[in-house]
Order: sequence, then C-alpha cells, then structure tokens
Amino acid sequence: MDGFLNLAWLVPIPPFLAFLAILLFLNPNKTVSAYTAIGGALLSLLLSWPIAFTAFTMEHFGEHPIEGQLFSIPTGESALWVGYQIDPANALMLFMSSFLLLMIFIYASGYMSFPPHLRKEDYP
Repeated sequence: MDGFLNLAWLVPIPPFLAFLAILLFLNPNKTVSAYTAIGGALLSLLLSWPIAFTAFTMEHFGEHPIEGQLFSIPTGESALWVGYQIDPANALMLFMSSFLLLMIFIYASGYMSFPPHLRKEDYP
C-alpha cells in the first residue's frame, strides 16, 4: 500500500512540465497549449487519486504518516533535507488541488475560445 504514497512527490511534476513545454515550444498554438495544460493536470489527477484512496483507507494513517527524503542541500556544518510527508490532510490537498486545477483548465480553454462568427471586439 505504501507504493502509491511514495510516488506523492511526482504529483506536481506533470503540470510543471506542461508549463515548460508551453512556455518554450507551444505558445504560438493556443489549442495545443490548452490540450497540453489539460493533459498535465489530468496526469496529476490520475497520480493523486490512488494516493488519496490509499491514505483514506489505511487505518491509523494519521498517527503514522509516510515520510520520504529526496535530497539534501549542504549548508555548512549541517544539511537541509528536501522531502515530503503524506498524511490524510496532505492527501486530500493533493487530490483536491489537482482536481480543481483540471476543472479550471477545462473551463478556461472553453471560455477563451471565441466563436468564429463573432469578433473579439464584440466581447466586453
């Protein structure tokens, strides 16, 4: 069951990669940019779904959250560790934020597409 929880640090990666792709390569084509953003958000939602399900179905998960360390940054005599911690509140936040991100991107892509028979100047 901990396998999905150890993948929690991957949830923000697809939207970030979609952002980089849009910024560097896809910006002139708005339709492809919108589909890329929606795809990144959808992949993030698909990664967060089993994490949230696993976190909500495990007994006593709030008492013993999952922790992981990704890498350390040396700071003189000590080190700054970068990692993650998954408890029920964090799992809910991962799921809800990726779900809302997907819904916002879908709404924005439909809202920003103008009908071909109207001009952009006709909109307030």
